[in-house]
Amino acid sequence: MRRRPPIRGHERDLELGRHRAGEVARAIAELKAVASSYFAESSYSEPSWQAAYWGPHHTSLATIQQVYDPDDLFDVHHGVGSERCSLDSSTG
Repeated sequence: MRRRPPIRGHERDLELGRHRAGEVARAIAELKAVASSYFAESSYSEPSWQAAYWGPHHTSLATIQQVYDPDDLFDVHHGVGSERCSLDSSTG
């Protein structure tokens, strides 16, 4: 696939993007310090999502999920069992 050249004045600024990603990460860390997470409005890139969203129940929920959905039909990002699925939804 051929990439289009950037539109003049709208070139990617990787340094700015990294800076903003750091700001978001710091803000999320501050929020986590004072409140528990709410799954529906969570960080898409949460590195410890199993613990953050499912807590100590993740292991038992994963066992139950495998019994009732062994083919991972009901896969959602950061859902129980989603670590076994591709990040690219087109590949399953």
